[in-house]
Amino acid sequence: YQQQLKNGLKIIGYRSSETPTVLITIQLDGGDLVLTPDEYKKIGVAGLTADIMNEGTQNYTTEQVSAELEKLGSSISFSGGKTSSSIRVECLKKNLDPTLKLLEEKLLRPRFDEEDFKRVKKQKKESLRQDKENPNAMVNIAYNKVLYGNTVLGLPASFKNIDKLNIADVKDYYTKYYS
Repeated sequence: YQQQLKNGLKIIGYRSSETPTVLITIQLDGGDLVLTPDEYKKIGVAGLTADIMNEGTQNYTTEQVSAELEKLGSSISFSGGKTSSSIRVECLKKNLDPTLKLLEEKLLRPRFDEEDFKRVKKQKKESLRQDKENPNAMVNIAYNKVLYGNTVLGLPASFKNIDKLNIADVKDYYTKYYS
């Protein structure tokens, strides 16, 4: 089914009675594509912002949020890429309301803790290091470079980009694009 809410939000849904579960995917247009050529040094900020959104909130540590989600049998994950940022929520139908409360907490009150940021940044750099050893990732990088050139879509996140990003860049991206 498809419908549009009064605020313009488009909903595409599918109902199934096979399992009592709910899956919600929210896609926010943007990703790194919102960066201007002057901001290309910040390529990777969408993914880094999403990664920090997977951490704690102003009211709960990362461990507390994880424990609550585990009790509910639910998951909430944020991801960011070249053209969009996404939020994925999975839960049992009976646990939808408490899971959405946790989503609200994570979405509206992220912690942006400096220690979490350092750890997430280190993990991102390790992922980039692994991509350099992965033939499929290397082919994708080369393909995008040939197809899109020196644009956001053609330039991968790099160690240099990630190293230069700081918590203020992530907070700024969140403020502008998670509205």
